[in-house]
Amino acid sequence: MNQCKVIILGATGSIGRSTLDVIRRNQDKFTVVGISAHTRTDELLSLAREFKLRDLAVSNEQAALKLKAQVGNDFQIHVKHESLLE
Repeated sequence: MNQCKVIILGATGSIGRSTLDVIRRNQDKFTVVGISAHTRTDELLSLAREFKLRDLAVSNEQAALKLKAQVGNDFQIHVKHESLLE
């Protein structure tokens, strides 16, 4: 059976966290291929490590700059809403 690929927008919010809980319980059916957050970059980074993601989208420019400084080249950080299309 093919897994459904999922991108979670607002992964650190209540709906995003609930969605990720469902995915954790159904890993045979879903694969997280992307996540985004507005400002909760510590949570976003933790999720990226858990789901083995390399690309992260952050809609808040200041939070994205902070995250870029924190992770260096370990992750690709995409900034603003336009980055979600990438």
